[in-house]
Amino acid sequence: MKYLSRVADGILADNLLGLTGTEKKLLPTLSTGQGLWRIKDRSFVVQHELHPAELALFDTTARMGH
Repeated sequence: MKYLSRVADGILADNLLGLTGTEKKLLPTLSTGQGLWRIKDRSFVVQHELHPAELALFDTTARMGH
């Protein structure tokens, strides 16, 4: 299932998001809590930091049993 998700992510990135080649290559390397933000013509890799109370609300990995 994880492989299919990555294939779907790749198709989405190619067709809908208009990502550059560099951005497309970067996506699979991002770790949990990291994201790619695009603002106009610039891209940024960000590390999301959550307060423990936020983590309890948004930790979907824990709820999936992983």
